[in-house]
Amino acid sequence: VNTGRGEQNEEELSRKRIRFLIDDFCDGSQQQFADAVGIGKSSVSQYVNGSNYPTNHRSFEIAKTFSVNPLWVMGFDVPMQNENSSIY
Repeated sequence: VNTGRGEQNEEELSRKRIRFLIDDFCDGSQQQFADAVGIGKSSVSQYVNGSNYPTNHRSFEIAKTFSVNPLWVMGFDVPMQNENSSIY
């Protein structure tokens, strides 16, 4: 359901960005991504196919694992790399 507030777009971007992390950092392996983050492969599959969306907490875990901006993982229009990585 698109409420007109951009959620649909953020979810789509989040899926694409998680797929990018899987492809670039995990050689395309959803299992390797799941193991790195400490979550089940089924969760990763759901994020990639759009049937589920990572929670804010999970987005922060993904971001910390791959040293990227958590807001970028969530699909917001921010740089991939966080300028102040000391928040981790």
